[in-house]
Amino acid sequence: MSLFNIHLTTRYPAVEDSGADGLALVDNLRAALFQRSGFVEAVWNVRVAASASTSRERLTVTAIKFLTIVSTSVHHGLFAGDEILQQISIVIPNVMLRDEDEELYERRIACELLKGIAGNYNDKITQRVSTQINNCLALFAENPAVNWKYKDCAIYLVVSLAAKKTGSASVSTDLVDVESFFRSVIVPELQSQGVNAFPMLKAGALKFFTMFRVLIQKPIALALLGDVVRFLSSDVNVVHSYAASCIKLLLVKDNGVQLQANIFHMILDQIWIQNLKTITGYTEVKLSAVASTKLLCESNLLLDPASEQLWGKLLDSVVTLLSQPEEERVEDEPEVPDFGEVPDFGEVPDFVRLHNAGKKEDDPLKDIKDPKHILVALLANISAHFRGRFPPVITR
Repeated sequence: MSLFNIHLTTRYPAVEDSGADGLALVDNLRAALFQRSGFVEAVWNVRVAASASTSRERLTVTAIKFLTIVSTSVHHGLFAGDEILQQISIVIPNVMLRDEDEELYERRIACELLKGIAGNYNDKITQRVSTQINNCLALFAENPAVNWKYKDCAIYLVVSLAAKKTGSASVSTDLVDVESFFRSVIVPELQSQGVNAFPMLKAGALKFFTMFRVLIQKPIALALLGDVVRFLSSDVNVVHSYAASCIKLLLVKDNGVQLQANIFHMILDQIWIQNLKTITGYTEVKLSAVASTKLLCESNLLLDPASEQLWGKLLDSVVTLLSQPEEERVEDEPEVPDFGEVPDFGEVPDFVRLHNAGKKEDDPLKDIKDPKHILVALLANISAHFRGRFPPVITR
């Protein structure tokens, strides 16, 4: 290996500095050395051997990263052989979710390798990965409760390998028929009653729905909105974060963000009001109370006389929230689950980042010391503006 490095790093000033032709000559010689050294094939074989053992993750990750770089370089021809492409299925186990934290990182870079090779050999990669997706779904169907990770792997492959269209937020895939996959694989997860059961499957389904929403017929998408709303109450951050993102993007129209009145009322009544009274933590209570007060006093949908009953229910929840004794508002910060030691790759897996979403110590409302003052002031303002209308509602 030291001899290999010497040949690659040694400079030949008399030739390289003579002009572009001289530099190209030396680079071609280096490229030929690189291709004929068998080094890439050796790394691939090491990766194959290492993937058989879960205790060799660091070696596997390093090999995959190197192979990804090669697959997107001028040396991609090293992957052109059928022998290599026929072995592409050995990458799939690295996409399969396991227990250790580093494998959340590993599954992402495994997909980067597949994307890198597909950049030049798309048809062959698509055919082989599609087969693996079908195999994973078949294994899941045999025993869904035990084999749920196979379905997670199938969804992750489709989502991760989706191609973004230039100049557009939409994506496409040749791996599956989107409508069929959505109907048979994604919808059952969205309609599953347990919002906390199999959270990675739920998160994957929500992410697929969000990414491919443009390719799904609008009546079908809107019919599932109520199911997505349920996941806002999930205890798992990755699930309710994806649910919030999905709802936001589903409600975007060509002429801007417009929240339909019936959807607004459903979210407010079934999710927001129901959970508002249970919020704890000083900053969380203040943020929730101020946001709810703004809705009460500034939302045209809530200030509509037809929404009077809902307005009263929200006010009752805000008052209940702010009436809690101070000691009941404080909640110890939950510990981050033990995902294992984070590898030193300069990356933090998405699941960990989402688990900690919304837990920053900064208070965005530092200027507001007591949300009760905001509630009283804004209620007084709308009572003066709509004389005689709200006192009867407040006293009920």
